[in-house]
Amino acid sequence: MMGNLKWLCLIIFHSVAGTPPQECSCKLHDKELTADCSALGLTSISEIFNCVPNTVRKLILSYNKINSIPPEMLTLLEDLRELNLEHNIIEHLQNDSFSGLSKLEYLSLSYNLLRHNDSYADDVFKPLRNLRRLYLQGNCNVHTSVCLYPDKALSAATTLEYLSIDGIPNHEFGKGFSKLKNLNSLYLSDDNGYCHIPVLTENTFDVFKHTPISNLQLESCEITKLAPNVFRSLHNLTYLIITRNRKLCADSIENATVGLNETNIQTMRFNYWCRHPPFYPILAENNFRGLTNTSLRVLDLGWNYIIHVDPSVIENLPTSLEYFSLKQNSIGNAQFLLKLSRLYNLNTLDGSFQNYFQAEIKTLERARGETAVGGLYRKIIKLQSAIKSPHKTYTDNRLQLPRNLQTLYMNNIHLEYPVPSVTFAPNKLRYLNASSCMLLAFFGPWYGLKDLQILDISNNKFSFFHQKSLIDMGNLTSLFLQHTEIGKSLYRDVNGVTFSSLRKLRVLDLRSSIIKDLPYSIFKNQIDLRYLSLGDNSVKNVSFLLKSMTKLRHLDLSDNEIGFISEQNMAFLDQIATNRKIDLDLSGNNLNCMCNNQVFVNWLATTRVNIIQKDNLSCLYINETLVSLSRLEFIREQLKYECTSWIVMTSCVIGFIGLLLVLSLVALLYYKRWQLRYLWYIGRVKIDPYHHPHDQEHIILKIDAYISYEQHYDFTDDVSLHQVITDKLYPFFEERGYTLNIREEFDGNEKLYHVIPQAVRKSRKVVVFLTPSYCEDYWNTFEFNIAAYEGIYTKRNIIIPVLLGDVSEKHLMPEIRSFIRSKIKSNEVLRFPSSENDIAAFNEQLENMIRNRL
Repeated sequence: MMGNLKWLCLIIFHSVAGTPPQECSCKLHDKELTADCSALGLTSISEIFNCVPNTVRKLILSYNKINSIPPEMLTLLEDLRELNLEHNIIEHLQNDSFSGLSKLEYLSLSYNLLRHNDSYADDVFKPLRNLRRLYLQGNCNVHTSVCLYPDKALSAATTLEYLSIDGIPNHEFGKGFSKLKNLNSLYLSDDNGYCHIPVLTENTFDVFKHTPISNLQLESCEITKLAPNVFRSLHNLTYLIITRNRKLCADSIENATVGLNETNIQTMRFNYWCRHPPFYPILAENNFRGLTNTSLRVLDLGWNYIIHVDPSVIENLPTSLEYFSLKQNSIGNAQFLLKLSRLYNLNTLDGSFQNYFQAEIKTLERARGETAVGGLYRKIIKLQSAIKSPHKTYTDNRLQLPRNLQTLYMNNIHLEYPVPSVTFAPNKLRYLNASSCMLLAFFGPWYGLKDLQILDISNNKFSFFHQKSLIDMGNLTSLFLQHTEIGKSLYRDVNGVTFSSLRKLRVLDLRSSIIKDLPYSIFKNQIDLRYLSLGDNSVKNVSFLLKSMTKLRHLDLSDNEIGFISEQNMAFLDQIATNRKIDLDLSGNNLNCMCNNQVFVNWLATTRVNIIQKDNLSCLYINETLVSLSRLEFIREQLKYECTSWIVMTSCVIGFIGLLLVLSLVALLYYKRWQLRYLWYIGRVKIDPYHHPHDQEHIILKIDAYISYEQHYDFTDDVSLHQVITDKLYPFFEERGYTLNIREEFDGNEKLYHVIPQAVRKSRKVVVFLTPSYCEDYWNTFEFNIAAYEGIYTKRNIIIPVLLGDVSEKHLMPEIRSFIRSKIKSNEVLRFPSSENDIAAFNEQLENMIRNRL
C-alpha cells in the first residue's frame, strides 16, 4: 500500500511538472495518510504540493526554513487534522493563513519567531472551527525580547482545549483569554528562556475565572514568589504542576495552597524547587495548611532537597489523600512517617531515594541538633522490644500503617542497619519495595503483612537472614532477593523453613546471592512457582528438590558452576515439558560431558525442555577440552565408545572397594565382640533376660548398691540430680547401715575402664537413674552394659531401673530399651518423684527393693 502511494505521488508530479519531485516522504500510518516533510530545508509550503495529496490527514513540516504561510495556501488540504510547523522561522500570521482548515484539531507553531502581539492577525485562528490543541511556546525569548500575549487572536479560538504558551514577565493575560470557554489545560514551560514569570499575584489567573481550566502546569518559569490565593479563581482546577522553579521555596509553597479549598484540586506536584545550597528546604507545620479542607488525592513533593519534615505537617494534609510522594529528597529524620496512619485513604507512599548521607546535609542536621537518619528505625526497635510475644496483640506496640495503604516504596535509602523483628497493626499492604538500602541482616520475623503480594528487598547485604522472616506472608506472589548475601543463610536451612509458608509464590529471584549449594527441601512448598532465577551464583549441582514446582515456566541457572542436573530433576523437567513449554537457561556453566555424565548428555539431546540457546552452549569433554553442544550427537557417539574401558576400570575399583568394606566389617566385629556376645545372651532369654535366681552368687559382695546416674542433669532449675542423691538419698541409706558407691568417689588417677567393672562386681545391686540424656554420656552406658553383662554372667537380677523425667524409648539405646520393656511388664521399675518433698517415700520404696532382693 505504501509503495502504491509513493508511485501515486510520482505520477501526479510528472503529469504537472515533468521533473523529479523534491524529496518528501508519504506514508500510511494508523489508517490515516501522514506526510512527513520535516528537516528537508524547505523555504516555502508550496514546495510540498508536488507530492502531497489533498487527502492528507497529518502534515509534518518541522525543522525547515519556512518564513510565512501565504493566505489560502493550505485551502486544498481540507481533510487536514494535524499540522506541525514547529522549529521554522515564521514571523507573521495573516488572517487567511489557515483558511480552509475547518477540520484542523492540532496546530503546533512552537519555536518560530512570532514574538509580538502583532505577529498574529486578529482573525488568524477564526477559520479553525475545530481546533483543540495549540502549541505556541518557544516563540519569544523573554530575556532578549519584549513580548505580549496574542490575546486578541486567541479570542477567536473558542474551541481550544489545550494551550501551550510562553510565560511573559510583567504582563497580565489579556481579556481575549476569557473567551476560551472550552480551555481545560494551560501549559507554561520551557528550559531555554521562554518562560519568566517570577511573581504570580492574586490576580494573575483572574482572566480564566470563567474558563473550565482543570490542568495548569508551570515548569521552568523562574518563579520566586507566589501570592496567597493565586489559584483561587480557577474553580475547576484539579491538576496543578509547579516544577523546576529552583528559586521557589517553602514559604511560597505555603501561599500556593491558600485558597485551593475553593477549587476542585485533586493532584498537586511540587518538584525541583528551592535548589540553591546551602538553603535546603524544611517543611514546617503551616506549609500545607491550605490543603486541610480540600479533596486532594495526589501530593508529589519529589525531587527536592527537603532535609526535614515536621510531623505536624502530616496533620494539615487532607484525609482524602491517596498518593503521597517524597521521592528523591534528603530527609534524615523519618519520625513524621509514624503520623501517616491518620491518612486512612492513603493508597501509595513513596519515600524512596533519600540522599541524606551527603556531607553538607549531615553538617546542617548536626547544627540543628536533630536526630539523623535512623530515628524511625530506633522507634521501631523500641516498639518491638516491648512485645513479649509476636503472636499476641499489643495495640500500643504495633507499627501502624495507613489502614488502606497498598503500595510502599522505601528503596534506595542508605541505612546500613540490620532489620529488626516487626509486628504491624492490621493493614492492606500489597507491595513493599525496600531494595538497595544496604540492610545488613534480617532478624525477622515480620508479622502482620498477611495481604502482601510483592516484596522487593534486593540489593542488600543480608549476611544473616532469619529462617522465619517471611513466615507471616502467606499471600506473597513475587519475592525479589537478588544481589544479596542470603545464600549463606539458605545453606543452613536444611529443613526448608525460609520459603515454607509461601505456597502462592509465583516469582522468586535469587540472582547474585552468593549461593554455593541449596538444601534438598528448600523449595518444598513452592507449588505455584512460575519463575525461578538462580543465575550468577556458584551452584555446582542441581540436586535440590524441584518436584513441587508443577507450574514452573522458566528456570534460570545461568552463570553458575553447574556440571549436570540430577536424574530426579531431569525426569521432573521432562514431565512438565510434555504438557507445557518450559525454558531452561544453562548459559555460562561448566557443563560436564564425561563418562560419568552420559545420562545428562543423553538428556540434553532428547529432552523436550526448551534449553535457551542450546547450540551456543559448550561442555567439558573427556579430553578436558570445551566442545560446543551444536555437536551433541557426535559427543553422544564418542562417549559410547570411549566410556567402555572406563566401565571395566570402574568395576575393578568397585570390587576393590567392596573387599576393603568386607575386611573393615570383620575388623569391626572383632572390635565389638563383647557387645555381640552380650546381645547373643539377650537373644537366648525369651521372657526376662535379666531375672535369675539369687543362689548363684559366688563372689564377696561388699557394696549394697552402686548408683549410676547423669551427674549434670538438672532435677529442678536450682538443684541438680547429683545434689539430690548426695543430700537426700545417701544420708537415708547410710543411717540404715547400707553401703553405697558412685563414680565420683573413685580416685582421679585410676582408670575408669578398670574401676567401674570392679565396683559393679562387688555390688549387690546397681541402681540406674534413667534420664532423657542418660545415654549421651559414654560412661553411663558403660556402667549399664557392665552391670547387665555381670547379671547375665552371674545369673543375678542386679539392675534396679529408676525413670526420671520424660524418658521415651527414642532416648534409649536398643539394649536398654529391651531391658526397660521387660521390667515394666514385671512392675520392677521405679519412678523418681518430681518434688523434693516426695523423695523420702521414694527412698522407702528403693530400700524395700534392695532389701527384698539382697
